Amino acid sequence: MHSREQYLERVREEYRKADKKSKTRLLNEARKRTRLNRKVLIGKLAHPAEERRKKKRGPRQATYSREVQAALIKVWEVFDYPAQSAKIGTTFARNTSIRSLVN
Repeated sequence: MHSREQYLERVREEYRKADKKSKTRLLNEARKRTRLNRKVLIGKLAHPAEERRKKKRGPRQATYSREVQAALIKVWEVFDYPAQSAKIGTTFARNTSIRSLVN
C-alpha cells in the first residue's frame, strides 16, 4: 500500500501539468500498475488527500427552543405518553427544567 502511494505521488505532478491525451495515457498506465478504478485514480491524482481534508464541525445547535419543547411535551402528554419507554421519552419526562415550562 505504501509503494502505491509513493508511485501516485510521483505521477501526480506530471498528471496535473498534462494535457488531455497525456492524462489518458497516465491514467491507463496507473490503472495497470495500481489496479485501482479510473475514477479513484482521477480523485487521487487531481485532488491529493492533503487538499481533501475535511474541517471539523462544531457541536450541533439545539434543534428546538424551550418554548417548542414545552409545546411538544404538552402534545406528548395529550397523546398519553407514546414511546414512553424510548430514551427520548424518558428524557423529556425526567427533565424537570423543561417540565417547569409546561406547568
